[in-house]
Amino acid sequence: MNRKLEILNLQRQIKADLKILNWSIASFSSKYLIDNNEYDVEEYDVKTFQERVKKQLVRATTNQELLLKYNNFIRNSDEYKKLGDEYAQRDIQPLTGFISDYVALLNEAQDETERKVLAVAAAHALSVGTAWDFHVTPINHDDYY
Repeated sequence: MNRKLEILNLQRQIKADLKILNWSIASFSSKYLIDNNEYDVEEYDVKTFQERVKKQLVRATTNQELLLKYNNFIRNSDEYKKLGDEYAQRDIQPLTGFISDYVALLNEAQDETERKVLAVAAAHALSVGTAWDFHVTPINHDDYY
């Protein structure tokens, strides 16, 4: 598996674990920063770190070791351990870079609009024989183009 897919799969795993724990990215990043800092953390530093983590969970250039640290922090948390065997070390279906990833992404889709967009994109990718690497981006209706 290539590095980009490994990073994407780690990001998806972290987001899935946060969803299971009912933690937002902001609450996770606050806990992580406070638990891994010897000194009191200022509110400004917390907000800055929250924004940094949000970006790290979507960028394909994020350091893989950093994502592994985040994943270990989540899985070693008391809240995660309390979930029991049903969720213990529950992993997502890793993406492979092939069109079959469509099923995994469709299962993770949050709403009906995202599902429809994925279905159309998959049909297009199959019809033109392209790779399966695209991202759903909301359209700003205020833009002329």
